[in-house]
Amino acid sequence: MPGRLMMNQQGAVGPQDLKKDRSQAQTGNVSQKRDLAQMQGAAHTNGNTNGVLSGSLPNGLPAKNEPLPTYNGHSNGAGTSMSRPSTPPPLDQSWRTSENNKPFGVLLARLAQQCFGDLNATLNKMNDMPPPQSAASNGVVPQTFDPSKESLARKKALMDFASDQRDRFTKALILSDFARSEHDMAKLVDLKAWFDSQIASQDNAMRFIGITKHDVARAKMPNPNIEGAMELLANGKAPSKWPDLGYIPPPKLTAKQLASTLQDMNVIIATRLNLHEDLPHYFRDFSIANGRATFRVPGEFEVDLSVADEEPSSQFYLIDLRFSFTPAPALTDDLLRNALEAHTNEALSSKGLLGCYDFLHNFVLTHKINVLKSQSVQLFREKWFDCLVTETQRRVLAIQYWKDQAGKKSWIEFGISTGKSRGKHSRRRPTSQHSVRWFRQGQEVHDQAIFVDWDDLDLDVILSQVTAKHASWSLSTISDRLQALAGPRSQVRAQLSTSNSSADECNLTLSLPGLRNPIAVNIEPVTGLATISPSSRDAATAQRNLNRDPSTDNSASIAQLLCRAVQDKVRRVAASARWQLVDPRGFGPQPNFRALFGQDIVRHDIFACNEAWGENWSLCTTYSLAGQKWWVVQTNSRLVEEGRIIKSIVDARPLDVTTSALSRADLSRIQTMGEAEVSFAVLVQELGANKIPYHLERLSSLTFDGDRRDESATTVVYIRMSQQDLKKPELAPYKPLAITEWIRIVYEGLLDDNDGSEESRHDIRLTLESSQLKHLKDYLTTTQSRNGDVAMNASGGLALSLRAQFGQSYIKEIARLLKRCRDLDSALSAARHLQYTCTAVGLSKLAFTYGTSQQYNGVLSKKGGSTELKLGPSSSNPHQRIRTHLEEVYNRAADNPFFSLTFAMSASQPFLEAISELELKHSAQRTLTLHSHHVFSYSLVYHAPLAPCRFKIVIHWNNQPNTRNKTVSYTVTVWNRDGIKLPTDFTTALTDLSKDAGSPTEGWMGNNRGGFTSNAKGLRAMLQRLDDFMLSSTNGSNNAVEKLDKSETPLPETKPALSRNSSQTQAPTQQKPPTPAQMRNQARPPPNQIRPGQDSTARQMTVPATHGQRPNQNQGRVKKEIIELD
Repeated sequence: MPGRLMMNQQGAVGPQDLKKDRSQAQTGNVSQKRDLAQMQGAAHTNGNTNGVLSGSLPNGLPAKNEPLPTYNGHSNGAGTSMSRPSTPPPLDQSWRTSENNKPFGVLLARLAQQCFGDLNATLNKMNDMPPPQSAASNGVVPQTFDPSKESLARKKALMDFASDQRDRFTKALILSDFARSEHDMAKLVDLKAWFDSQIASQDNAMRFIGITKHDVARAKMPNPNIEGAMELLANGKAPSKWPDLGYIPPPKLTAKQLASTLQDMNVIIATRLNLHEDLPHYFRDFSIANGRATFRVPGEFEVDLSVADEEPSSQFYLIDLRFSFTPAPALTDDLLRNALEAHTNEALSSKGLLGCYDFLHNFVLTHKINVLKSQSVQLFREKWFDCLVTETQRRVLAIQYWKDQAGKKSWIEFGISTGKSRGKHSRRRPTSQHSVRWFRQGQEVHDQAIFVDWDDLDLDVILSQVTAKHASWSLSTISDRLQALAGPRSQVRAQLSTSNSSADECNLTLSLPGLRNPIAVNIEPVTGLATISPSSRDAATAQRNLNRDPSTDNSASIAQLLCRAVQDKVRRVAASARWQLVDPRGFGPQPNFRALFGQDIVRHDIFACNEAWGENWSLCTTYSLAGQKWWVVQTNSRLVEEGRIIKSIVDARPLDVTTSALSRADLSRIQTMGEAEVSFAVLVQELGANKIPYHLERLSSLTFDGDRRDESATTVVYIRMSQQDLKKPELAPYKPLAITEWIRIVYEGLLDDNDGSEESRHDIRLTLESSQLKHLKDYLTTTQSRNGDVAMNASGGLALSLRAQFGQSYIKEIARLLKRCRDLDSALSAARHLQYTCTAVGLSKLAFTYGTSQQYNGVLSKKGGSTELKLGPSSSNPHQRIRTHLEEVYNRAADNPFFSLTFAMSASQPFLEAISELELKHSAQRTLTLHSHHVFSYSLVYHAPLAPCRFKIVIHWNNQPNTRNKTVSYTVTVWNRDGIKLPTDFTTALTDLSKDAGSPTEGWMGNNRGGFTSNAKGLRAMLQRLDDFMLSSTNGSNNAVEKLDKSETPLPETKPALSRNSSQTQAPTQQKPPTPAQMRNQARPPPNQIRPGQDSTARQMTVPATHGQRPNQNQGRVKKEIIELD
């Protein structure tokens, strides 16, 4: 139409004016538009723009000087002047107030919101991408340019996002340019709306015309049948070729006719199927009844076929079709049923029964796949929301499950295969069938078949089966990788529960000895993500590592989780036992850590379990998949820069401990075992340094396994010292160790004393020959009065209890105890010989009684490095005044100290008892004083009103020839010093007394020079006679005695302060007690000869200093047990 042509031409020119350059959009200038009257010249095809015509008009009129506008091919009749166009119709502007008209600001806001959402999605997608293999632990790639696939994928994702957003904002920029002239754009939209309404009206008109034409065809009169009418008029009958239009219904058959007809049809069908038809293999199951043949294909369909002619070559027709699977399609829809019937009859017509089977069989196969597809859509909306991806290609359905799982995809594929077997040939024609393939993480699984019940289709059951198998495989892979990491010494208890029907029933429980609650790993059936319970920070880390990429070996994360669970439990129990956890930051680099503890260590803790261990010894426990192990570690400290002290482990000694469930009591036993290891480590180090042969043996391990507890964990050290070893000069201090062939040492535990000293107790066992320590053996086997630190049986087994400072060497203490046993044996021998009775015999205490007329007692107990003597009764024991001297005698004796002590006590007892009786006589006026200088040297002083005089009393001993009896003599002489003289008459009277008094028969006698000598028999008589003489001399003064006191001050009677090292105490007037050998070999001197007991002949005796011994060792807070031998 000419008008339509004009508008098209105008529209062609219009876009040139609507395009605006960027400068116009920015400056806001609006280009001037030409109206319709100005564009008239452009509406003519044969004219130019200046109004001069060069051809005819479109309607065929000749061109004039002035252009004539044309409308619908007609001229307006004005040849000289142009008529104005009519007013254009009003435009519809209802769109301006409709909901579809949105402000431009809303568009920009939603565009920005969409950009932000796409940015977050892009960043999350980049975060889920696996990091490059060359990246560091924090994901940083060291190279400037990373050409890896992962890096390129990240860059591509970011560039795609930037490109898409750039296109969107570019369009927004163009729209903003248009929005600057919104009035003109609104007019353009009005025109666009008017054009759309015109086009819609034209489409409606054409559609109405087509429908009217289609409906009119039914009202058209058919052409008359002239030939049929002539035949009807000629014959009087209707032609046989006339179709039966069904206007007149046929007569109904009777029941008998109907039964006969059906019977005839049954015979025809049976004859044809048995004689003329080549039945397909899958149509062998059929039945004939009611004029039809019913063919059954199990799991697919049942089809009823019949014939319409007796001719054997006539085709079968479909009578009915039923499906034998669920869910089956409903054939209530006439369109579907008619289509199936048409295609089935067509297949029967062209290919017979085989074609019918092929069509229906393929239809069922395809329909079952479509049923699975529809079920997948339903599951995606419900149970498997946003976790399934369904793809269909021809007749193949692929369903990807666990969509959000990282790594490669997993899916199950349903398709239709040809049914041919590779490498096999069969006479039977292959038929298509369903095929199922399972791809697990991108790899097809061939060793596990997926069972699909094609008779009852349920995709949920199939997915549950597949996910259950996948979850079982994933958990089994985790368990296998963990066992491979643990190695052959694995202590991981893994219990895998699998299922073929539900992933909820699949779980993996992992546990280590000492872990009460196992770690459970499960796979979520819908999402496929691994979950770990019980939840914790380490469980969340391990779970995140497992879900990051299931194909990666994440067994190290599981190992960390298991070991951390055991570590937390041990730390809680250790805190309740007041163990201090050593800060690992105080340790420097440990290059030898793996060499000391093993290569499979996952975690470790170092505990300071007791202050007695000091800073160099600690208890360490390591955690690995091979189980928890306990160690005793030795550390040293060194100073680094800025005054910081760091520690390093120099040695680690394993403890044979098997733990299952720890308690505070178990930690106490482990601590005791560690203390034994520390003690033996120090002992072995000293034995090795001194080259003393030894043997270390572990009798059993410490086991804490549920209800079964083996608390007999013992480590034993055997020391062997032979006589050949004593020839070595460096082994001379350890001579007592050669008393037997083997010495067995067992650690017993710490003794927590009140004074703060930490001492350990050891059990020492050895076997002696019958000739060794026989007195000690006789005593310990025949009496029950003994201490718990020594025991001995009749077969020669000796048990000793040793107390030593923990962490310090105690080999010398063992030698001291063995020497002490020899001393005890000698003490028992000496006690029997001197008529002393030992009431308690022990390594730290020896109690005895003595005396005939009156019973006295004494106790020797160890105090630090010396021995302390306690006497009783304290008020009547005559030796109480010389107790300190007796202690010195015992401590200074180099050999057989008990004999030296008892001999001194036996020798001084008669004298002290006699002096005590004399002091009672002088107690009123206190005219008699006894000063003790030594056990065998005393000063007897008489004071005014008696004649002042000082007598020196010395005890001597000698042995009788050819006998074992000893003889003790006592000498009394006047204490003479230069410059000090006694009165002449007193001296003369005393000299006369020494000439006439006493006789050998009485047991005492004088020496003719004012001195006296007596034995034990005449001691009392001699002292009594001397005392009577002094009582007869009166009216004296104390001047001479005071001069003597000034010249030599007597020793105090109170106990002096002793040094810890008794060898530093000097006793210039000390006389060494005799030994048994000296008593046998010493000749009897003349009666008037004073026995050598002076300071010049006294040999100073020393006691060996103890090592590491602290005072108050006998005060312990643990119960001392009596050591019994089996």
